[in-house]
Amino acid sequence: MKNKNNNGNGESKVRKVLFNEISFVIAIIGVAASVIFWMTGMPGENKTEIEKLKIQIEGSQELSTQLQNIKDNDLHTLELKVNDVEDAVKANNDTLIELKTILNERLPAKY
Repeated sequence: MKNKNNNGNGESKVRKVLFNEISFVIAIIGVAASVIFWMTGMPGENKTEIEKLKIQIEGSQELSTQLQNIKDNDLHTLELKVNDVEDAVKANNDTLIELKTILNERLPAKY
């Protein structure tokens, strides 16, 4: 009976070692497959994020360009209007000087 137990224990130890080795190899293959699937899945997600960011950047650049155009146009318009106002003020000053001169000539000075 001792021989049967030794053979049985020996086979059982071999089975345990084989089972452990096979389990270890399957686990390594599973981890490797998971890493590979994770790595190949990432570029797809990254590509969509990159596309979203590109769209946002293009929108921001377009908005910036439009704002710059509005600023340039409004600034030019304001410069023209300020020049018109300055010309009107100069014309009014000249008219006031003429009126003052006429009044001084026609009205006697009070001392």
